[in-house]
Amino acid sequence: DIIKNFSPSLQLYHDLDDGFQSINMFFEWLPLPSYFRRVTAHRKMRNIFKKVIEERRANNITDKTDMLQSLMNQTYKDGTPFIDLDACHLMIALLMIGQHTSSTTATWVLLFLAESP
Repeated sequence: DIIKNFSPSLQLYHDLDDGFQSINMFFEWLPLPSYFRRVTAHRKMRNIFKKVIEERRANNITDKTDMLQSLMNQTYKDGTPFIDLDACHLMIALLMIGQHTSSTTATWVLLFLAESP
């Protein structure tokens, strides 16, 4: 579900990723083009996940075994259902975390291999 909606929009991922630079921590108020692209990309990616969630809920699809479905099925400790918008934001965070964790791990592996072949 997600791949068919997301594949044509890989530029969104690039724009979102490009909007997270060190300068953001110090000058978040600067009107940089990368900031505007990041905000737009985040909004569009959120809508991609939101559309998948809405389709699943409308068609009563509950048998998927992916992370999105897992988030959709969650409840808070008080029994309140997990908010769909939060699930969308967590999915975006997981995409970012997965990419950066993998690239950082690969960098360290290559560094250690170069030091001790």
